[in-house]
Amino acid sequence: MPLVVGHETSKEIWDALHAAFSSASTTRILSLNVALQNLVQKPEENVTQFLHRAKALSDELNVAEKPLPMEDLNIHIFHALRPKFESVVFTVMDRREPISYTELHGLLPNSEYLITSRQVMPDPTANATANIASQQSRGPPSHPYSCGSSTSRGRGRGGRGAPNGPSGFGRSNAYAHSPYTICGRTNHPAPTCYYRKK
Repeated sequence: MPLVVGHETSKEIWDALHAAFSSASTTRILSLNVALQNLVQKPEENVTQFLHRAKALSDELNVAEKPLPMEDLNIHIFHALRPKFESVVFTVMDRREPISYTELHGLLPNSEYLITSRQVMPDPTANATANIASQQSRGPPSHPYSCGSSTSRGRGRGGRGAPNGPSGFGRSNAYAHSPYTICGRTNHPAPTCYYRKK
């Protein structure tokens, strides 16, 4: 567009384009080929924008009367695509006839849409399963209102141990290291103690 701005007739536009592109130098042709060899799909670039950029380089070679065969253009495009298009590339390369740019322009954007829509979503049950496994590995929680005993005394109802109440600490003391093993003191941390005073 910058080359044709200011020209009023189609002949003037044609002459401007002809002067700009028809006599391309060897350096320009070489730089276009190098640009195709170094072609890479940019992270912020969708596949349609990438194809337009590759086609623009090929068109400049055509104007310079150094057309690029479709097979070579396809190789540059396939090499520059992101890895997520590998399955599509393998399928296209198995064809006997090289795919045209028009067909490629219709195939790749559709494939990009399908790949994006099928991205793996996080499993909602994964966190729940992990939480259950973590809780099981920790063991049963301690009762906040019960007192344990570090000795085996008090196994019966008349001992110093806790009675066979709902907490189930009468016969076996699984929480011997509980902070509530000391009773009868004013600074006892538990709001309720099942130990009997002497």
